Amino acid sequence: MFPPADLEVRLVAAQTLLDLRRQVLRSGDQDARVDDTRDGEDGTTHLGGYLGPQLVCAVTFYRVPPPFTSSLTSAQLRWMAVHPAFQRQGVGRTALAHAETLLESDEIELVWANARDTALPFYRAQGWTVIEGSGYIAPPPLLMAHTTIFKELRTSSSRAEDA
Repeated sequence: MFPPADLEVRLVAAQTLLDLRRQVLRSGDQDARVDDTRDGEDGTTHLGGYLGPQLVCAVTFYRVPPPFTSSLTSAQLRWMAVHPAFQRQGVGRTALAHAETLLESDEIELVWANARDTALPFYRAQGWTVIEGSGYIAPPPLLMAHTTIFKELRTSSSRAEDA
């Protein structure tokens, strides 16, 4: 499915994303914690997907090494959320692709996440790889099955080598 033509994905402050994180990832629980101590760190990337003035998608990447061995420069995806009214319309796919391109331009070579198992088909369709045997149940309050996933990005230096 194609995203709405007027979807705009742009860098935003973390604070902008908190309500959408809460609504989508914590079932609207007003007491749920939806911020992260790393939200304000240098190198953290927060993106919002907008349809006009409405925030419909949130994506955050932290510069964190993966929980598996890798010598690649890495970033962790966390807090990805698409407003329920806009799910399965290409909004998440478009925002994630935008984020990957932005990170690649910042010389990030690998992205990874601890993804909800219910979202694994989405990530696989975007070229992410599941690390078999990495599944676990997230601690309270979530208590949901998660699995570690990753995707290698082509950096500008690897493109130069191909030329």
